[in-house]
Amino acid sequence: MNKLIGVLVLSGFSTLLISCDNTTKTVSETPANPAVTTSDTNVTPSVSVSDQAVQNEIITVTEVDAPQKGWIVIHQSSSDGSVKVPENIGYAPVQAGKNNNVTVKLNQPVASGEKLWVMLHQDQGQLGTYEFPGADKPVKVSEDIVVESFTTTDK
Repeated sequence: MNKLIGVLVLSGFSTLLISCDNTTKTVSETPANPAVTTSDTNVTPSVSVSDQAVQNEIITVTEVDAPQKGWIVIHQSSSDGSVKVPENIGYAPVQAGKNNNVTVKLNQPVASGEKLWVMLHQDQGQLGTYEFPGADKPVKVSEDIVVESFTTTDK
């Protein structure tokens, strides 16, 4: 799996989008209050996902390392191939620590060959309710938010 760190700056609803094929990407955002949920400072936030066939609108994120309870969120690509935010097409909760084979039910069908993005978010507002835009900000490494792309396949 090829990995590359890039930057996407979110400011209100305006975005600067940067893209690369099948890479890890990151975005800068103002941090939320980490005291709201339990955190594990020994975990370096990351996501790992492979190209895959989507069956019954379900995708599997191979591994999520989360420093606190949060969300794994699936985003589509913009027309230029960069991550499209804040819209999402599915999300699932993750626990603090290592999460393996996290399944996410998409809220719409996707075509084979479509580039999708997996982004890790905090659970900061009403716990157990996904709120973004809002309190559930993307998780950061340094000043960058963790996000990785993958491509849907036929089989």
